[in-house]
Amino acid sequence: MIKQIIDENELIQDKLSLDVNGIRVDYYTNATLLRYRFVIRLEDITESDADAAIDEIVEALINQAKNKGQVWNIILRRKNVENVSLFMYQQEVTFEEREDESDIINE
Repeated sequence: MIKQIIDENELIQDKLSLDVNGIRVDYYTNATLLRYRFVIRLEDITESDADAAIDEIVEALINQAKNKGQVWNIILRRKNVENVSLFMYQQEVTFEEREDESDIINE
């Protein structure tokens, strides 16, 4: 289950965070480019758990777009493993928006 984390001390949320099945995921977005960067602290979870949490968010974003009549496809998914030794796990996902599913080429 995905829940938005709201910091009651901030009138305007400048740090976006989600709780995904007990895993805190901070995220940053560039709405113009449809790019999201997810950051997870790997203190009590594995990299595999972090991937699963991000997969759930990505699926929710795609479904949310579909509910608005849009089609989003992942065009780039990149992991930053440089900071894993510092217990920080980052993954960047970039989407492209299509008008409908008819112009998607199935391979």
